[in-house]
Amino acid sequence: MPKIRPLLQRTRHRRFIAGAGLVAVSIALYILSFLDLGLLASIAAFTALVPLFIFAERYSPAWSALAGAFAGAVVMGFLCRWLTAYHFAAVFIAIGIGLWWFMLAMTAISFLLATKSRLAFIATGFIWSCSELGRSVGFLAFPYGTLPYAFVESRA
Repeated sequence: MPKIRPLLQRTRHRRFIAGAGLVAVSIALYILSFLDLGLLASIAAFTALVPLFIFAERYSPAWSALAGAFAGAVVMGFLCRWLTAYHFAAVFIAIGIGLWWFMLAMTAISFLLATKSRLAFIATGFIWSCSELGRSVGFLAFPYGTLPYAFVESRA
């Protein structure tokens, strides 16, 4: 039995690295979609969420919530760094908004994808759209950093 434990630890380690890689690729694509790269930015915007959705399908809702919170914090921290010109704390408010909405959406998407329904793919897009809409209305309306803004300069 002692030989099984190192094998199990290596499997968990590889699974963690694979999940972290999916989240990192999604963050990178999301940020790339806001750079002035022409067609490459449009392609990045169209595919930015795919790795996060794959993560949500493979991992539990709790891990998906954590990954969504991390991704939302990093993305909003990077894309909204211009807020420091107004006030240093404004960036942290933007990070909190991104953290909350990404976490909420990824948790719901993970629960949805766990059902293995044929309509889960369509519903996933709907949930994400609702999350983007939720970020841009209400008292703390903050639409900056949403994927539709990535297409402002694009013909797409």
